[in-house]
Amino acid sequence: MPVNCKLLSRRTIIATFASVAMLLLLVAGFGVASFAFIPLQTGSIGLRWVNGGVSPVTFVIQEDGCHQISDDSEEAAIRLAFAAWEDVGTASVFFQEDTSAANRARDDHTPNGLHLVKFDRNNSSDFFGNNSGLVAITPVDFGGGGAILDADIIFNTRDHRFSTDGSSGTFDVQNIATHEVGHFIGLDHTGIHGATMNPFAIVNELRLRSLCDDDVAGVSTIYPSPGFNPGTIAGQVVRSDGGAPVKGAHVVAENDAGEPAATALADNSGNYRIRGLPAGTYRVYAEPLDGPVRAQNISTRTSKITIETSFGTDFLGGGANPTEVFVGAGSTVNVADIAVDDNGGVNITGINPGATIAGQTTNVVLFGGGFDPDGTFSIEGPGITLVDLFVNGNGSSATLRVDIAADAPLGLRNVHIETSAGARAALTGGFELIAPAPKVTGISKDPVSVGDTVTISGSGFQVGAQIIFDDQLGTNPTVLDVDEARVRVPAGSGGPYAITLINPDGRQGRLDPAFSYDSAGPPPPDPDPNPDPAPRPRPRPRSTPRASGGGGGGGGGGGGGGGGGGGGCIAAAGPFGDVDPAAFLPWALLLALGIAVRLRARS
Repeated sequence: MPVNCKLLSRRTIIATFASVAMLLLLVAGFGVASFAFIPLQTGSIGLRWVNGGVSPVTFVIQEDGCHQISDDSEEAAIRLAFAAWEDVGTASVFFQEDTSAANRARDDHTPNGLHLVKFDRNNSSDFFGNNSGLVAITPVDFGGGGAILDADIIFNTRDHRFSTDGSSGTFDVQNIATHEVGHFIGLDHTGIHGATMNPFAIVNELRLRSLCDDDVAGVSTIYPSPGFNPGTIAGQVVRSDGGAPVKGAHVVAENDAGEPAATALADNSGNYRIRGLPAGTYRVYAEPLDGPVRAQNISTRTSKITIETSFGTDFLGGGANPTEVFVGAGSTVNVADIAVDDNGGVNITGINPGATIAGQTTNVVLFGGGFDPDGTFSIEGPGITLVDLFVNGNGSSATLRVDIAADAPLGLRNVHIETSAGARAALTGGFELIAPAPKVTGISKDPVSVGDTVTISGSGFQVGAQIIFDDQLGTNPTVLDVDEARVRVPAGSGGPYAITLINPDGRQGRLDPAFSYDSAGPPPPDPDPNPDPAPRPRPRPRSTPRASGGGGGGGGGGGGGGGGGGGGCIAAAGPFGDVDPAAFLPWALLLALGIAVRLRARS
């Protein structure tokens, strides 16, 4: 008999609340103890495309696109979002865009095998209530064994504004889409502050575009490449007073650079397994999900995990002398229990800024409670030195004056606090060191013809950068140096148009206008065995979007975490200064990115 059990995700649940602030209570699918990172799952079975590492998972960009964007660049942004996951070297998941006119014209998102990406401007999807805080949603349909049968990505353009060029007060399409693709392949939210699958974001940010180590561990474990041979750390979180297991603790493996390499959620017996770890040495700590990511941000509807938060952060071996755990390739290291005490009243719930450029001295403000001027504050990893500290009178904020070396390694860093009484708290992945945004200053030829190879000049270019000509991805982009890149001109006509260069870290540079197409028309047919598709009619001449990459549907196995109803919640952060961000909720738009999960039995 068919099973018709609709599992509501964070997004779906959020839509039932009237208060914007209630968006913080969205539910996402967190993993069971034996799983690392946070995948979606039903019971202890992770969701996945069954043949995802073998055959391509298709997606279709609905032809109407985003009415708020005039140049169709949202299509290139969506392709880059899929490519971010496909390009992980240790994972084997593939996507292929279906550009058939018949499927692009469809507007339905019901479970039908058509994996649609659409911008919903009038709530035709019926997911978004009046003035909905939901920014986007990924409905996922799966069978009883955890096999994903159908998934769609729907943006809420009725209640929210989107762009690809950083227009003020808009959500970046690629930023949001990269998060949603994570749900699309079976991942849920994470407790790592700076990760793509973290449930919070703000307008005009780009940080979700680039994957962190935990995101990479997730996709690589669910869809492992043939050469993927990671390590695992396994253990239990218990109360120091009596040894009772701690349910739903967030357990983090911190590497020598102070980064969160991978995480796990303890099960109802306090057991955890942090998977997907590269060979190396780690410190392991357990923390409660008591902010900014909270238990309500995690979907436990199908995983049935209880998430306890009445305990404090502590390290394996104790905070005074944490145990160093060496993990070899392919090995599982069983470690002693992590013993935790009461939380001692200290907690970190926010940070401003959450990212900065290396080579400067800057102020970093932490928000929360129980801060102690006689305590210890640290942003982990090499190249960051605390030079001054100010804690406000009620202990709800602390300003850290930090000196950041010019050669400090880029990436996420954990933030730790220890009070003079020995209580600890962490903001996992709370601070990020980033490179300056690239700049695009010129193109070697203007006008251009389809198939031309041109040189883009500028600064701050990174190997692996993508180049977009108006709304089309350039072919075979190659970064020659930090100030020079070469790319083949994609199909198109007219102009003048912009050129955008996007580095692998998600930051971009844009020159607008930059070029026009030669009115003489395209050159003779190119001998390239994979030529650009022929143009299709558009209000402005456009070429048919090209897939960001080939194949990958079906799904891989395993994976951890996430209860069958996941979802993503994004809460804005901003220039709060020495003030609790919660007081700025009217300014700090809260949004939700998530999934609605439906269980469907196979006949």
